[in-house]
Amino acid sequence: MFLYLPLRPAGRPGGGSCTDFAQRQGGQRHEFQQKRQLGGRSQGSCRHLSPAFFSLSPDDKVIKEHITKSLYLADQSAKHAYDNLEEKGYYAGLIAGNISQSLQVDSVKIDTRSYPYPFRCYATQQIIRQTGQLRRTLITSGYLREVIRSDNNPHGFLIERWNTLENKDLKTTQP
Repeated sequence: MFLYLPLRPAGRPGGGSCTDFAQRQGGQRHEFQQKRQLGGRSQGSCRHLSPAFFSLSPDDKVIKEHITKSLYLADQSAKHAYDNLEEKGYYAGLIAGNISQSLQVDSVKIDTRSYPYPFRCYATQQIIRQTGQLRRTLITSGYLREVIRSDNNPHGFLIERWNTLENKDLKTTQP
């Protein structure tokens, strides 16, 4: 996980008494701990959306379950991506071709210096067909906005402006 953590408190550097220094150090530590917790929660949101959206079986019920789960984690940008794939017959093709796909998130890069927090998710997708297997790189990006945690969104982040930046073939193997 790449997380940008400013280690210097805001304000002017140096100066002040020993008490000021200790308070600054305590404040830095508290800020650092908050950033680490934020990083874990935000990374969890990123790590759940892409697999829910892209790890699919050739079963209509499983596809709908995964898509419904992913739509709780993102704004209309994920719904728009789903609608485009549905319109193109992507999900029907998975079922008709008995195609399975899985996604492994390799890393997530989150910039906590600005809000909403911009992120990039780097993943590897595996598509299994009767005719062979295909591995792809998948890079997605978006912004994380804090929301109230719920059963449907346990990390408390809504992914906004979710976008696929790259979906490129790496390797094809024949059975």
